[in-house]
Amino acid sequence: MTDKEKPVPKILEESKTEQEKAADVAYTLNHSLVCTATDFIDPFVGNFIQKYLGNTSQLKNCWIAEVIGDFGAVPLTIGMQRFFPNVMAGVKKIIEPVFSESFRKGAEKEAKSWALHHGYSLDSQQYKKRVERIYNYETTHLPQALMWTCSSIALNIASQKWLGNNNPVAHIFAGKIGGAAITSAITIGGRSIFPYKAEKWDKLVSEKLLLPIEEKTEQILGLEEKHEKKWVKRVQNANNEQLKRL
Repeated sequence: MTDKEKPVPKILEESKTEQEKAADVAYTLNHSLVCTATDFIDPFVGNFIQKYLGNTSQLKNCWIAEVIGDFGAVPLTIGMQRFFPNVMAGVKKIIEPVFSESFRKGAEKEAKSWALHHGYSLDSQQYKKRVERIYNYETTHLPQALMWTCSSIALNIASQKWLGNNNPVAHIFAGKIGGAAITSAITIGGRSIFPYKAEKWDKLVSEKLLLPIEEKTEQILGLEEKHEKKWVKRVQNANNEQLKRL
């Protein structure tokens, strides 16, 4: 398929810089870490619901499955973003209206603090651009949050069955949904209240951890020069295609 035939989301995905790709991974990884940090709640909630539905306690299995689901969902989510960007763009259109108001308020709050600190008025273009940049970063990554949640739930249930949980799948699912609702509310809620701080943390992880690891791996495998040439060609093609569409 030529660049002219590709949908816009596919072109934009292929033209991402290494920093932007690392930020995608960092966002998903940080989402996973925060959920794992709050997941001391999840196994207890899931186990309680399963017991409430008349089943035996599966607390140990719940804990193990939680870790498998949380981190196993990271490569699945990034894979969806890389190979099916059109699907992710469609998901964004559906879920953005649900969270737009809270993320808009969070972006305005963060941008207001920044503008006042730097002497810009709230009517200035600098303030407005800051709001849009913070808002767009978070809403662009919302599909990854949703995809990660769905993937982690599926992996969690599969892991519990593999570990010997003989309770009905519907009951395991009910328990997982109950716990996931709490941790997702904490994670998404936190990013909507402090969006710029969350973005800064994503960038820190990508710059200090993910990019150095990728660079070192390419050096070891001798792929650095080949990768750079391929990336430059992709960016040039994507830029040319976008200019044609204007």
